[in-house]
Amino acid sequence: MNFTVKEIKEKDIWDEFLEENESGHVFQSFDWGVFKKTQKWKVRRIMLQDSAGENVAALSILEKKIPLAGFKIWYLPRGPVLDFQNKELVEEVADFLIDFARKNKVMAVKISPDVVLDESTKWIPELLKNKGFKEAVDYQLHKCTVRIDLRDDLDKIFSNFKKNTRWEIRKGESIEIKVEPKKDESGLRDFYQLYSQAMGRDKLSFSYFKNLLKTLEQNISILIAYQPKDYGNHSLSAGFFAHFNHKYWYLFGGSTKKYPTLNASQVLQGDIIRRAKKDPLAKFYDLQGIPCGKPKTLHDKGVLQFKEGFGGEKVELIGEFDYVFSPILYAILRKLNQARMMIMGITGIV
Repeated sequence: MNFTVKEIKEKDIWDEFLEENESGHVFQSFDWGVFKKTQKWKVRRIMLQDSAGENVAALSILEKKIPLAGFKIWYLPRGPVLDFQNKELVEEVADFLIDFARKNKVMAVKISPDVVLDESTKWIPELLKNKGFKEAVDYQLHKCTVRIDLRDDLDKIFSNFKKNTRWEIRKGESIEIKVEPKKDESGLRDFYQLYSQAMGRDKLSFSYFKNLLKTLEQNISILIAYQPKDYGNHSLSAGFFAHFNHKYWYLFGGSTKKYPTLNASQVLQGDIIRRAKKDPLAKFYDLQGIPCGKPKTLHDKGVLQFKEGFGGEKVELIGEFDYVFSPILYAILRKLNQARMMIMGITGIV
C-alpha cells in the first residue's frame, strides 16, 4: 500500500481518529504531545491515509536530538495507533516507520502499542522481529497491568474485589475517610507531597505535574483522601488519574506512611471507580504496572497484591520494541542515559 503521509496540526482531526480506534491512548493524544513539548521533546503527528483517502494509522512521535552525535531518537508511547487485527496494515505501517526513520537520520525508534497479547495478536511480536525490531531491554512503560471492565454494573465490579479489599474499604469509609477532587494549586501540592514521600529520589519534578495538569486539564483528575477530623483532617493518599475516550488510567499516586490501617489508598481507588462509572460509555480502568511474573522484591509483591485486590483482569501487552540503526552508538547512549537517570533520580521518559 502506498500511503499518503500527512503531518497533522489540528487537534480535532487527530483525536477523532484515536477515539475511533481500539488502541487509541491518552499518551498518543494531541494534548499529550503539547505537554511533551514543555519537557523539551519535539512532537511529530503523522497520519497515514490509504488510496481511498481514509485515515488508517496515527503516529505521535516524540523526538530528541542527541547532542554532538547528529542523530535523533524517536519514541511512540503507546503507539502507533491502528487496526492491529489487520495484519497487512500492521506490516505496511512497520515498513513505513522504518523507512521514514531512516530518511530522518534517526538512531533508534521505540514503539509501545497499547495492544493486549492474546490469541488474536500473538503474531504481532514475531512480525515485528522479522522486520528487524527487537523487544526492548529497557522498558519505559509497563508490559503487564490490571484492568477493571467498567462496562459491568457497579455492584458486580465491587463484588469482584477480593474479600480483604472490600473489608478495607468498608473500614476506611466507616471512620469517615473522605475523598475529594482537587485540581487547584493546593490540591496539586497535597498530591505532590504524598507522591514525593512514596517515590523518594525517583520522583519527577513539581513543574512536570503542573505543566501536565495545565495542558491536559480536561483529561486529568486529582483525588485526595483525607483523614477524619478526629485524626487531624490531613491528606493521607492521593492519585493522579487520566481519562481519554472513555478509558481511565491511574498514572501516579502516593500515600503517607502514617496511619496505614486507615486504608485510605483502598478508599481512594474505590472512589475513582465510582466516578468513572458515572460515564455511561466507560470502557475500563487501568491500574497500571504490575510484575509480569513472580514478584522479585517485597515492594513488587505489595504492588501486585494491592492492585489484584480490586478484582480486575491481569493483562499482558505485546510489549515495547526497538528498531536500532546504529547499535554501537545506541548502546553507548543507553549506558550514558542510565547513569544520568541514576544520578538525577529520574525514571521513564513518558
